[in-house]
Amino acid sequence: MRRARAAGGNGATADPGLERDSLTDFEQQWSAESLFTWGEATVTEADPLETAYELLGVDRRTPWSEIAAIYKRLAREHHPDLGGDPELMARITEAHALVRFAHGEH
Repeated sequence: MRRARAAGGNGATADPGLERDSLTDFEQQWSAESLFTWGEATVTEADPLETAYELLGVDRRTPWSEIAAIYKRLAREHHPDLGGDPELMARITEAHALVRFAHGEH
């Protein structure tokens, strides 16, 4: 059930029969006031899945078969055994794993 604040902004609920004591422990811990402050540290961090798509050079609508082909091309280009950067190859592999999981190909 959704609870709305009264127009006065005093914290009263829209339903006068609904008291603060009737809220669950979870609702009391994560009240509407705290939802805007508890995640401030992560607001500036990029979404790992979005970063993975950017690293592979695709978007969320790209078919899995095309993503797999792009990963293979990037792997051949950046593989350490072929003169590529090991750190970049590790990032590409991790990005591929994240996108693969997101597409349900696991």
